Amino acid sequence: MFKDFHWFKINQVFHVKALNYFCHSVRSEMSVTFSLRNISCCTMLVLINLAGPLFARSINGQTNFLLPQLSQSFKTNRSANANYPAIRLNQIGFYPESGKYAIITGRSESESFYIINARANDTVYRGKLGKLRTSLNSSTTARTADFSTLQTVGNYLVAVPGIKNSGIFKIKNSVYHDLAIASLKAFYFQRASMPLLASYAGKWARAKGHPDTAVLIHSSAATLLRPEGIQISSSRGWYDAGDYNKYIVNSGISTSTLLSAYEDHSTYFKPLSTNIPESNNTIPDILDEAIYNLRWMLTMQDPTD
Repeated sequence: MFKDFHWFKINQVFHVKALNYFCHSVRSEMSVTFSLRNISCCTMLVLINLAGPLFARSINGQTNFLLPQLSQSFKTNRSANANYPAIRLNQIGFYPESGKYAIITGRSESESFYIINARANDTVYRGKLGKLRTSLNSSTTARTADFSTLQTVGNYLVAVPGIKNSGIFKIKNSVYHDLAIASLKAFYFQRASMPLLASYAGKWARAKGHPDTAVLIHSSAATLLRPEGIQISSSRGWYDAGDYNKYIVNSGISTSTLLSAYEDHSTYFKPLSTNIPESNNTIPDILDEAIYNLRWMLTMQDPTD
C-alpha cells in the first residue's frame, strides 16, 4: 500500500547538511531515506513544497512523516512549473527612478522584448534581452530584460514574441504604499481578545476570541510568590500564525521589527493610517499596533522577577 512512500522520523537534532542532501536528491531524482531531527515549521514547509503532500502518524510516542517518493514528486512539481508565467517580474511595480527588470524563462527565438502601455496598447520601450543563463539547480534557463531607463508613470506589461505577455505592473511614485498599509494591517487581523468590527475588518470581521482572562501558571514558570496553578489575566497580543497560540519570542521579534521600522522611517509612518480602532488618536498606527502586543507581553512578565 505504501510502496511509493518513505518514512521520515523526527528526532532531536537537525543538521542543515541533511536538508541539503534532501534537496540534492530531489534535483537528481534519487530516492532517499534519512532522519530529519527537530524539524521546524519553516523547514517542514520547505519539505512539503519539495515533496508534495505530507502525512503524519504517531508510533510509540514519536511523530513519523510520510512523504511521497522523491522521484515522483519531483516529476510532478517539474510538470507544474510549466504552468508558471514565463515572464517573471515585480507584480506590483517599480519606482520611476528604480531599477526595473523582468526574467524571461520561456523559449523564444526573439532577441528583443517590448514594454507595452496597458491602456493605450502602444509600444513605449524596446530592448535587447540579456545573454542566456543556466542554473546548476534546475533545468530552467533565463534571460534578463532590463528596462530601468523607462521612467514614465503608467501601467505596463512586458511582451516577448512567442511567449505569453506578463501581467500588468505599475511605474509610479509611492508604488508600494498600498502594500505597506496591507502589511501593517495584517497585525490587526491577528489580534486576540477583541472583536474585529466590519468597519475596520471588512469581510474578515469576526467575534471576540480567547479573552485569556483566566490563564494558569505552568509549573515551569512557577515561583514561591506565584505558584503553579494560580490564575492571571493575559489578554491581547497577536495569534502567532494559523493557530490560536501566542508566543513571547515570536511576537517579540515582530514588535521589535515594527519599532525599528518607525525609528528608521518615522516621517513615513507618522501619517500612515491603516484604519484600525486607534487610528483617530494622536499615536501613529504602527506604534498603536506594537503597543497592543506589548501590553500582552507585560502580563507575561513575572512582577517579582
